[in-house]
Formats: sequence, structure tokens, C-alpha cells
Amino acid sequence: MSASPTPGTGVYKRTGVSPRIVQLTGKQFGRLLVLGYVGSRKWHCRCVCGQETNVFGDALKLGRTQSCGSLKEDGYADLNVIHGHSRRDKDTPTYITWCGMIQRCSNPNHEAYPRYGVLRGAGVKVCPEWRAFQGFLPDMGKRPQGTTLGRLLDLGDYEPGNAFWQTPAEQRLANKNKRSLLTMGMAA
Repeated sequence: MSASPTPGTGVYKRTGVSPRIVQLTGKQFGRLLVLGYVGSRKWHCRCVCGQETNVFGDALKLGRTQSCGSLKEDGYADLNVIHGHSRRDKDTPTYITWCGMIQRCSNPNHEAYPRYGVLRGAGVKVCPEWRAFQGFLPDMGKRPQGTTLGRLLDLGDYEPGNAFWQTPAEQRLANKNKRSLLTMGMAA
């Protein structure tokens, strides 16, 4: 890197990024596209609505900030007021599971995205009704203790009729059956 810190600040601006900072320029986080590093752990981003904003890198990577505020305006923030499953520092197991499903299928930065994601993964989608927790909850109900969200034979999309609360043993069996079908050439 040919850039040097601004004298007396130790902060790299516009011309480069400190080697200690993970490069985020060009990456998409929710509705935000990272345009560049501005210093003090903040990144300059453009939202799909056209608004530009500076956001802490950790907030982007952890999914805490996904828009300039347009998500809130579109009615996706403060979902806890509607369904009661998300409260600061005390999300319910059902809500946590739903968030995980959304993230692994749609967030390219999620560790499980290569196995699920639509663009570069297995192509697993979440049905449009379930993109909002209020659509998911009536179909699936509260998550029973000791279960996780699974799909029939671990194939297909997350949608009514193909997703179930399964015990770890049931998920292992579904995976085993899927592998058997794939070996015989009977599953996509």
C-alpha cells in the first residue's frame, strides 16, 4: 500500500486502508454498497435508495446496519413492536432461527452462504411471505425446544410444506437420505 497516514492521526484516508483493516470496498451489506474507507473504523456507503452515509465496519459485518434508514421507513425495522419476538438483547429462539435462515440464504458475507445462498451457493431461496417474520411465524409457529429449522430431505426452498422443525437426529436422517438419492441420481 502506498498510502500514508494523515500526519498526527494515524488514520488512512482516501488513498488507502491500514493493513490491519479488512477491505470492504465494493462489498454489499443489505441495502448498502461500500464505496470506501473514511477513517476511524468508518466506511462510506451508498444505499439502494441513493442516500449516502458513513457506517462503522463492525456494524456492516455483523448485520447491525443494513441501510441508510430506508429499511425502517419501509417498515422492516422495529418488528418487535408487531410480533414480540425481538427485544433488545433477548430475541426468542424462533426469531433467531428466522434471522439465520434469511442470512444464510441472502447475505454473501454469512459463513453458510456458500452452502445455501442464491447467487453463489446452492440456490436455496426463502419464499416471499417468509422474508418478513410476520409471514414466517403463523406458518411455522414457535420453535419447539431441541429443534432447528430443516427442509424436506434437506432439499428445495424454505417455504410452507417444505420446512419443518426437526430434531438433530431427524436432520441427520434427512441428510443421509438426500445423499442416498443424490448417489442414485434421483435428486437435483
